[in-house]
Amino acid sequence: MIKQNDKRDFARACKVAEMVDYNWHDLRHTWASVHMQRGTPLMVLKELGGWETVAMVQKYAHLAPSHLAQHAGNVKFLSMSVEQKQKTPLSEAAQSLAA
Repeated sequence: MIKQNDKRDFARACKVAEMVDYNWHDLRHTWASVHMQRGTPLMVLKELGGWETVAMVQKYAHLAPSHLAQHAGNVKFLSMSVEQKQKTPLSEAAQSLAA
């Protein structure tokens, strides 16, 4: 159980470290996010964090942009995999038609 003294000490440490807008509760978000990025299943994380619903877990756990980027290229569409031709600028195309 988190004691009031712990929260107070954490607030003092943040002040000394010049960490603005950071509080004890942010640690819970970080903890849940790291679990998600390391592959902890949502139902397991729900129990570990004491949340009543998976929706609450999803509210707390966020994926880092670098983690999302790792998976962004997992699916490629045809237009991404086929080398695209250089397109002729409209002005050039119009000139070639006029000639």
